[in-house]
Amino acid sequence: MKARFTVEYHTQWGEDLYLVCQGKKYAMEYCKGGFWTVEIDKFTGAMLLDYTYEVVRDGLVVRQEWKHHSRQAKRGETSFRDAWNEVPAGGNGFLREHSTALFDKKGFR
Repeated sequence: MKARFTVEYHTQWGEDLYLVCQGKKYAMEYCKGGFWTVEIDKFTGAMLLDYTYEVVRDGLVVRQEWKHHSRQAKRGETSFRDAWNEVPAGGNGFLREHSTALFDKKGFR
């Protein structure tokens, strides 16, 4: 079964977006209006349990989302539209959600 993933993200010149799912990276294509999309041929519902997006420039990951996406597909659903998971308002010194749990504790140096 095929599935299409779409996310809105405004890149800078030379940047590309990738969908990262089950240890594999899928290159996304830019569409007008700041939307990026990718179609996956061998899609399984398990792929929706943990996936994220990355920004890549010159072969290096320059930005990742704050936290991963996780959802349950509705029957027959094959198109998924996401919003970029930005660092929460109010600011946080950590680039990824999992880092907060490890280091953002009273008395940590």
